[in-house]
Amino acid sequence: LPGRDTAVRYDELISCPEEEILEALVLGTRDYVRKNGFSKVVIALSGGIDSAITTVIAALAIGKESVTAVLMPSGFSSKGSIDDSTSLADNLGIKYITIPIAGIYGTYLKDLKSIFKSDEINVTKENIQARIRGSIIMALSNENGWLVLSTGNKSE
Repeated sequence: LPGRDTAVRYDELISCPEEEILEALVLGTRDYVRKNGFSKVVIALSGGIDSAITTVIAALAIGKESVTAVLMPSGFSSKGSIDDSTSLADNLGIKYITIPIAGIYGTYLKDLKSIFKSDEINVTKENIQARIRGSIIMALSNENGWLVLSTGNKSE
């Protein structure tokens, strides 16, 4: 740009450190939960980065006693993902529930076998697991009056 020092560092132009971003997310989450009349939230905790960050933000925003994490492992869940989820919940001091979905998933596949083109695991069958998890998390939300904090990202 004419008349500008082009040696200015990027971080000097964009002043938005991670701590400020975290504070904004915590404040926004707290405000959203309260303004919508909820005092507790439920999160599907998978062991991935999306659900881990959402869980940390929720615990900071409304307190660990107001957050319930739900682990819903399937036959495709790694031990590492399950261990990461339980470790995070323990470290944050939040309650967690484990609801395995392998049986439900197996029933879906069995009942839909006649309309599927093959037995091969593909995107359709992978997405069934997400739908099962979504149904379970919504059932818990409705039953207990908890707000669901979704952990989906742009690629989902």
